[in-house]
Amino acid sequence: LGCAQQHGSVHVMTAGMHYTFIDRLEFAVYFFGYRKSIDVCTDADRFVTLGCCLLDRKNNLLEFGRAGHTDLVSFIHNHIRIISPDGTALGILPDELVSFDTICISVDPESTFMMYSDGMTEATDTNGNEFGQKRLSEVFCKACEESDESDAVIDRIMQNISEYETIQSDDRTVVLIRRGGRYITRS
Repeated sequence: LGCAQQHGSVHVMTAGMHYTFIDRLEFAVYFFGYRKSIDVCTDADRFVTLGCCLLDRKNNLLEFGRAGHTDLVSFIHNHIRIISPDGTALGILPDELVSFDTICISVDPESTFMMYSDGMTEATDTNGNEFGQKRLSEVFCKACEESDESDAVIDRIMQNISEYETIQSDDRTVVLIRRGGRYITRS
């Protein structure tokens, strides 16, 4: 699974084409390859952030890596954890100054993971206050506590953000990963 957001380019649309190439590929190799496509397709003022999860369903493992993208949020045993591996946005720095880390997590029964675009946390109220990661994590936690249904969790998150920011100013995308559940993306 991947979630890409663009800053002045069309890389969101091309991100879907890259999903199939990630399987059994190290994140750094993938990220540097994606970076080279940015150089070919855009000018020097553009960059892309990217977050990817590799799911090993046989061993119940999830590996998360990112290139300047938002954190991964997990809900495991009624506890929220923010997962923040290092990674530089693609296209900002020369390759020799860029590095990427990944974090591998056991996917326990009843665990839920959330990837999201920055439009979720950067939604603003009428006073200009951002929704923020803390509030998003709290809503995610409460929604997971109250429902086993992925659709209900995503609906609750989207509803809270829509009520907070009545005029949408950025994309709002969330990917929910639940063990034993379906994979759901909503924008």
